[in-house]
Amino acid sequence: MFIYFISDFCVGSTEDIIDDIIPCVWVAINSSGVVEIKNGHLYVDNIAYYKLSELRALSSGMYTNTNETSGDFMMEPGRTLFLFLKICNKAEICSVKLTNTVVVEGNSSELITATPGSESSHVIGSKSGSRRKRSAADTILQVTLPADMEAGQSVLITELSPDDVHTNFTSDASNDFVSYITDPDISINSTDRLLRGR
Repeated sequence: MFIYFISDFCVGSTEDIIDDIIPCVWVAINSSGVVEIKNGHLYVDNIAYYKLSELRALSSGMYTNTNETSGDFMMEPGRTLFLFLKICNKAEICSVKLTNTVVVEGNSSELITATPGSESSHVIGSKSGSRRKRSAADTILQVTLPADMEAGQSVLITELSPDDVHTNFTSDASNDFVSYITDPDISINSTDRLLRGR
């Protein structure tokens, strides 16, 4: 008996939304392989199959005529990528399996692991020794992990640099991707709150 199956690779931002970062893309028939995102392309077994901007046509099941040559894929620090494999048989009955999660770290990211049974505090940032008006250089953040965290649980903390704040975090493979870090210089006109007398 011959078993026939098709494998799709998907990347989502949660366990429930499987394809808002990279839509489900057919990567194999009756075989396994390695899928990579590099140089603006989706590679399967070290062969470039798609430009990331071409995958946007698969996003939301809509075809959008795109002549873009961009292949931007930049995830913000702290983002968790949920990697899925969608396997379908010949009758198109499919099963979705979460295969892995990847947490994106920035240059200044610090991973803090809990110590079971004891509360622990960690200080991030620095403060100048002289008394003067507070400035961005005096940024200090104290993080306290509670005692009831389980062994092995960790928290990733990243102090955003000005470059991080002004970077365009995006996935050209998707119409649905929304970054949780946006450049305040671009989004300032999107607010309607007026602060009077401040």
